[in-house]
Amino acid sequence: MNIKSWVCICIVIICMIFMLFNRKIRCTELIKNSLSVFKDNRNGKIYWYDIFSFLISPVFISVAVVIGFDYYFNREMANTLLNVFSIMFTLLFGITSILNSATENKDEIKEKISIEAFTIASFSMLISLLSLVIVIIYIALLDYKFANALYMSLTVIVITLSIILVMLFLLVIKRSYITSSK
Repeated sequence: MNIKSWVCICIVIICMIFMLFNRKIRCTELIKNSLSVFKDNRNGKIYWYDIFSFLISPVFISVAVVIGFDYYFNREMANTLLNVFSIMFTLLFGITSILNSATENKDEIKEKISIEAFTIASFSMLISLLSLVIVIIYIALLDYKFANALYMSLTVIVITLSIILVMLFLLVIKRSYITSSK
Protein backbone atom coordinates (compact mmCIF):
# COMPACT_ATOMS: atom_id res chain seq x y z
CA MET A 1 0.00 0.00 0.00
CA ASN A 2 1.15 3.50 -0.68
CA ILE A 3 1.59 6.33 1.81
CA LYS A 4 -1.78 7.88 0.89
CA SER A 5 -3.59 4.67 1.87
CA TRP A 6 -1.77 4.47 5.20
CA VAL A 7 -2.57 8.10 6.01
CA CYS A 8 -6.24 7.50 5.22
CA ILE A 9 -6.31 4.36 7.37
CA CYS A 10 -4.72 6.27 10.28
CA ILE A 11 -7.24 9.10 9.94
CA VAL A 12 -10.14 6.65 9.92
CA ILE A 13 -8.82 4.78 12.97
CA ILE A 14 -8.22 7.97 14.96
CA CYS A 15 -11.67 9.33 14.11
CA MET A 16 -13.30 5.99 14.98
CA ILE A 17 -11.57 6.00 18.37
CA PHE A 18 -12.88 9.52 19.09
CA MET A 19 -16.36 8.54 17.96
CA LEU A 20 -16.57 5.25 19.88
CA PHE A 21 -15.21 6.67 23.13
CA ASN A 22 -17.74 9.50 23.22
CA ARG A 23 -19.56 9.07 26.54
CA LYS A 24 -22.92 9.77 24.92
CA ILE A 25 -22.80 6.57 22.87
CA ARG A 26 -20.63 4.38 25.08
CA CYS A 27 -22.53 1.22 25.99
CA THR A 28 -20.44 0.04 28.94
CA GLU A 29 -23.41 -0.04 31.32
CA LEU A 30 -25.43 -2.12 28.87
CA ILE A 31 -22.56 -4.57 28.47
CA LYS A 32 -22.01 -4.75 32.24
CA ASN A 33 -25.73 -5.34 32.86
CA SER A 34 -25.79 -7.98 30.11
CA LEU A 35 -22.95 -9.87 31.75
CA SER A 36 -24.75 -9.68 35.10
CA VAL A 37 -27.50 -11.84 33.60
CA PHE A 38 -24.97 -14.69 33.71
CA LYS A 39 -24.73 -14.52 37.50
CA ASP A 40 -26.07 -17.32 39.65
CA ASN A 41 -29.10 -15.99 41.54
CA ARG A 42 -28.30 -18.09 44.62
CA ASN A 43 -24.82 -16.72 45.33
CA GLY A 44 -24.45 -13.71 42.99
CA LYS A 45 -21.30 -15.07 41.35
CA ILE A 46 -20.67 -15.41 37.63
CA TYR A 47 -21.90 -18.77 36.43
CA TRP A 48 -18.93 -20.00 34.37
CA TYR A 49 -21.00 -22.56 32.48
CA ASP A 50 -23.06 -19.69 31.04
CA ILE A 51 -19.92 -17.75 30.09
CA PHE A 52 -18.54 -20.84 28.38
CA SER A 53 -21.86 -21.57 26.63
CA PHE A 54 -22.64 -18.03 25.51
CA LEU A 55 -19.20 -16.54 24.84
CA ILE A 56 -16.38 -19.09 24.61
CA SER A 57 -18.11 -21.93 22.73
CA PRO A 58 -19.21 -19.68 19.84
CA VAL A 59 -15.59 -18.59 19.35
CA PHE A 60 -14.39 -22.21 19.27
CA ILE A 61 -17.17 -23.22 16.87
CA SER A 62 -16.47 -20.37 14.46
CA VAL A 63 -12.70 -20.91 14.53
CA ALA A 64 -13.22 -24.63 13.91
CA VAL A 65 -15.52 -23.94 10.95
CA VAL A 66 -13.29 -21.29 9.38
CA ILE A 67 -9.95 -23.05 9.88
CA GLY A 68 -11.22 -26.61 9.54
CA PHE A 69 -12.98 -25.96 6.25
CA ASP A 70 -10.79 -23.07 5.06
CA TYR A 71 -14.01 -21.07 4.86
CA TYR A 72 -14.78 -17.40 4.44
CA PHE A 73 -17.82 -15.58 3.10
CA ASN A 74 -18.26 -14.86 -0.58
CA ARG A 75 -20.09 -11.72 -1.72
CA GLU A 76 -23.47 -13.48 -1.97
CA MET A 77 -23.27 -14.86 1.56
CA ALA A 78 -22.10 -11.50 2.93
CA ASN A 79 -25.06 -9.75 1.27
CA THR A 80 -27.43 -12.35 2.71
CA LEU A 81 -25.96 -11.79 6.17
CA LEU A 82 -26.36 -8.06 5.71
CA ASN A 83 -30.08 -8.59 5.10
CA VAL A 84 -30.43 -11.02 8.00
CA PHE A 85 -28.71 -8.71 10.50
CA SER A 86 -30.82 -5.78 9.28
CA ILE A 87 -34.01 -7.77 9.85
CA MET A 88 -32.78 -8.97 13.26
CA PHE A 89 -31.99 -5.43 14.34
CA THR A 90 -35.49 -4.31 13.38
CA LEU A 91 -37.08 -7.32 15.08
CA LEU A 92 -35.08 -6.71 18.24
CA PHE A 93 -36.14 -3.09 18.28
CA GLY A 94 -39.77 -4.24 18.35
CA ILE A 95 -39.04 -6.84 21.01
CA THR A 96 -37.39 -4.27 23.28
CA SER A 97 -40.45 -2.04 22.94
CA ILE A 98 -42.70 -4.88 24.04
CA LEU A 99 -40.37 -5.95 26.85
CA ASN A 100 -40.13 -2.38 28.09
CA SER A 101 -43.83 -2.42 28.94
CA ALA A 102 -43.42 -5.75 30.75
CA THR A 103 -40.66 -4.49 33.04
CA GLU A 104 -43.12 -2.75 35.34
CA ASN A 105 -44.65 -5.77 37.01
CA LYS A 106 -46.02 -6.13 40.52
CA ASP A 107 -44.47 -9.58 40.88
CA GLU A 108 -40.82 -9.05 41.84
CA ILE A 109 -39.54 -12.21 40.11
CA LYS A 110 -41.40 -11.47 36.87
CA GLU A 111 -40.11 -7.91 36.93
CA LYS A 112 -36.51 -9.12 37.37
CA ILE A 113 -36.88 -11.64 34.54
CA SER A 114 -38.46 -8.98 32.30
CA ILE A 115 -35.66 -6.52 33.02
CA GLU A 116 -33.07 -9.20 32.24
CA ALA A 117 -34.87 -10.07 28.99
CA PHE A 118 -34.99 -6.37 28.07
CA THR A 119 -31.27 -6.02 28.81
CA ILE A 120 -30.38 -9.07 26.73
CA ALA A 121 -32.60 -7.89 23.85
CA SER A 122 -30.88 -4.48 23.96
CA PHE A 123 -27.47 -6.17 24.05
CA SER A 124 -28.55 -8.32 21.10
CA MET A 125 -29.39 -5.14 19.20
CA LEU A 126 -25.87 -3.92 19.88
CA ILE A 127 -24.39 -7.20 18.63
CA SER A 128 -26.62 -7.11 15.56
CA LEU A 129 -25.53 -3.54 14.80
CA LEU A 130 -21.88 -4.48 15.25
CA SER A 131 -22.37 -7.47 12.94
CA LEU A 132 -23.97 -5.20 10.35
CA VAL A 133 -20.99 -2.86 10.41
CA ILE A 134 -18.49 -5.72 10.16
CA VAL A 135 -20.35 -7.27 7.22
CA ILE A 136 -20.48 -3.89 5.45
CA ILE A 137 -16.72 -3.52 5.95
CA TYR A 138 -16.27 -7.11 4.76
CA ILE A 139 -18.23 -6.43 1.56
CA ALA A 140 -16.24 -3.24 0.94
CA LEU A 141 -12.96 -5.14 1.38
CA LEU A 142 -13.98 -7.84 -1.11
CA ASP A 143 -13.18 -5.44 -3.94
CA TYR A 144 -9.54 -5.47 -2.86
CA LYS A 145 -7.28 -8.48 -2.84
CA PHE A 146 -6.19 -8.80 0.76
CA ALA A 147 -4.76 -11.97 2.27
CA ASN A 148 -7.27 -14.70 3.01
CA ALA A 149 -6.36 -14.38 6.69
CA LEU A 150 -8.16 -11.02 6.86
CA TYR A 151 -11.34 -12.44 5.33
CA MET A 152 -11.12 -15.52 7.52
CA SER A 153 -10.66 -13.38 10.66
CA LEU A 154 -13.70 -11.26 9.83
CA THR A 155 -15.65 -14.44 9.09
CA VAL A 156 -14.72 -15.82 12.52
CA ILE A 157 -15.96 -12.61 14.15
CA VAL A 158 -19.24 -12.62 12.22
CA ILE A 159 -19.94 -16.31 12.84
CA THR A 160 -19.12 -15.87 16.54
CA LEU A 161 -21.46 -12.90 16.83
CA SER A 162 -24.15 -14.81 14.93
CA ILE A 163 -23.99 -17.77 17.30
CA ILE A 164 -24.02 -15.48 20.33
CA LEU A 165 -27.02 -13.68 18.83
CA VAL A 166 -28.91 -16.95 18.38
CA MET A 167 -28.11 -17.98 21.96
CA LEU A 168 -29.29 -14.62 23.28
CA PHE A 169 -32.47 -14.89 21.19
CA LEU A 170 -33.17 -18.24 22.85
CA LEU A 171 -32.56 -16.67 26.26
CA VAL A 172 -34.98 -13.82 25.52
CA ILE A 173 -37.60 -16.25 24.20
CA LYS A 174 -37.38 -18.39 27.32
CA ARG A 175 -37.54 -15.42 29.68
CA SER A 176 -40.44 -13.86 27.79
CA TYR A 177 -42.27 -17.18 27.91
CA ILE A 178 -41.69 -17.50 31.65
CA THR A 179 -43.01 -14.01 32.38
CA SER A 180 -46.03 -14.50 30.15
CA SER A 181 -47.02 -18.01 31.18
CA LYS A 182 -46.95 -17.67 34.97
